Amino acid sequence: MDREGAEAHLRLVAEAELRRAGDGARVTRVAQVLTRVGALYDEAAAQIVGDFVLARGARHADPASRRGLIRGSADRPPRPALAAGPRRAGGPVVPVGQPVPVRAGDASGEVYLLSYAQPASRGLLTMIARTSGPSGGRSPDEVFDFLRFSAADDQGNSYGMGLHGSGVSGPGEWILRLHPDPPRGLRWLDLTTTPGEPAARIELVPPGRPEVRVEECGTNPGEHLLNTIAMRLLAAAAAYPRHVDLQVTGLRLGLVAEGLGDIVDALRAGQALPPASPVPGQLALLCGYLEIGGHGITAPPAGILPERWRSAFALLRRGRTGRGPAGSVAAAAALPEVDGITLTILGLHDSGDRTVIFMHASGTTGGGSFELHNWPVIWIRDSGGWWHATRPGGSADQDGEVSMDVTVLPPLGRDTHWIEVLAAGPSAEARTACRTRPEPRP
Repeated sequence: MDREGAEAHLRLVAEAELRRAGDGARVTRVAQVLTRVGALYDEAAAQIVGDFVLARGARHADPASRRGLIRGSADRPPRPALAAGPRRAGGPVVPVGQPVPVRAGDASGEVYLLSYAQPASRGLLTMIARTSGPSGGRSPDEVFDFLRFSAADDQGNSYGMGLHGSGVSGPGEWILRLHPDPPRGLRWLDLTTTPGEPAARIELVPPGRPEVRVEECGTNPGEHLLNTIAMRLLAAAAAYPRHVDLQVTGLRLGLVAEGLGDIVDALRAGQALPPASPVPGQLALLCGYLEIGGHGITAPPAGILPERWRSAFALLRRGRTGRGPAGSVAAAAALPEVDGITLTILGLHDSGDRTVIFMHASGTTGGGSFELHNWPVIWIRDSGGWWHATRPGGSADQDGEVSMDVTVLPPLGRDTHWIEVLAAGPSAEARTACRTRPEPRP
């Protein structure tokens, strides 16, 4: 990394924005890119951005507006990343695949338990709720009070329930956390969903460990950032109509993706991107395929996209494939740590119009946000050989652990019998296979 070159580049961008009376979005974007890849210290970036805001405020004609701009300068410098917490050994993750009845008044239904996991100290139950009977067409979240569920274990401990992270990604989709945190080595849980009704016993004996693989890759930090942006462009193109204006990694994405050229230039100035790297040209080519203009990348478009990008784009161009019936799969596995972040698969759910993989992440920094400098890029390869983009969503507890719902884009088709989940970080890639439906009959 060339920190002097990165700092000089950010100062030149700030001076250019002052001359053109810019609003500072470009300065902040370049500062965030340089700090996220480690080419510039947070303090230096914050100082330059703060100086820009003060200088811009001093040039404003209205004294009251100048004071407002200067007071608002605290919001503009990049937020330093939080230090990673202490390492914890990974805990068990057990596929369950068990329906449990639940009632509320005259309404009834069931929760389908996908998995029990204890990736850190806590215990997590991932479940899909379904209603039946006279529920009046209401969603499970309106009918059932999941926080009134309770459990007891084989060691005589009793538990209440709370939400982990965001807790819910769609109607009836929940990741519940046991309170207090359970000990390791539980053999079973008795889950009570309806007060006064018998509990359902959930066996927690882990099956044979699924095969997982880890491969060193040594991706350059700048190239990893651009790969992350490519993933998010593909996911946005698959999920939203072209006319919707989106915010993707600090960029405005609609018919244009302003700022990609600034990102590439900043990475090169800080030597976070090799001069001969093909990735900027590949990203320019992808923008052309997606009919996204205004990106500002000066590198000529590359002749061919990387395999995963090319496959995901081809699948996107194929359009909607045959969709199978809605269903849930008790897929559960812990991936090896990738660049300090450990991902645990908690289950898969297909609602008929979307496919979601529930996951847990630990070892994050920056308050558990989906950091661009080291957050793994999650790819899905289906049994037909097609690669799918993903869009992670969720929120973090105070210790930076993240409860995630990872949307698969485009959704899986009816002929998909298994998937490979691949988490690609800057230095390594981890992967494992999960079945999405029973083995096809010969």
